[in-house]
This record gives sequence, structure tokens and C-alpha cells, in this order.
Amino acid sequence: MSSINLYLGATLLSEYSFDGQDIITVGRAATNDIILSNSDRKVSRHHAAFVRVRGTRDQYFIRDLGSRYALRVEGELAERKLLNPSEVIEIAQYRLIYNSANVRKTPSFLRVVAKRAANLAFDASTIDFSHLSLQSNRRPDG
Repeated sequence: MSSINLYLGATLLSEYSFDGQDIITVGRAATNDIILSNSDRKVSRHHAAFVRVRGTRDQYFIRDLGSRYALRVEGELAERKLLNPSEVIEIAQYRLIYNSANVRKTPSFLRVVAKRAANLAFDASTIDFSHLSLQSNRRPDG
């Protein structure tokens, strides 16, 4: 079962458990599943949503719902992020810690690498093809 621990500073405010719910909304409005009161309006009315990954029971990603002040996961700005256990989501002065007993943590050796430019300039005459062997389909004359 997945859950969220909601902190304001070092104070634990609440724990929310969700068992197989598809979407859990977070924001200032009373219609959200997790309500974050915020007098300086750095929390949008509908700030973010935890969305269950299709075909899973307890794996979620978080999605920013177009909030003005964004959200951070592990200190990085995020629009959408697949969550690993114990990851910290920051919305204004709130910290939400995602917990899931049944989700395998993504290996840390995986990383996103920027795409190379498609048009690389090089001199084709410097490429060595000597290791290739060419075979002929012609029959020997006999």
C-alpha cells in the first residue's frame, strides 16, 4: 500500500494512505484529496496529482497540474516523475514523503543522456573499413 507523510518543516502533519486509487490530488482547494493550506498562495488550488501507473497496484508518478510555483522531487523541478520509495516532494513549504512497500527502487545507474546533434561533421575519408570483408556471389569461371 502506498502512502504520503505530510510535513511542514520538521512537524509531521498527517499520513495519507491510498490503496489502489487511480488519482490523488493535492492543492489548496477543499476538493483535493490532500489539502495544503497556504496563505501566501504558493500552493495552487489544484497543484499536483499522484497518478497510479497503469497495470500496477502500488506504483505512482507525480504530475504538476500547471501550478504557478511548480513542484520539486528530491530538490529537482519536475513536471512528471515516477516515484521511488522515500522520495521527497516539495510544494511551497510542505514536504510530502512517498512510501510504498511493494515498489522496487529504480537502479541508480540509470540516467538520462542528452541527445547528440544529428548532423555531425566529419571527414568520411578517415573512416577505416579494412576490417570488413566483401564476398562475391559470382561463380568462378571454369
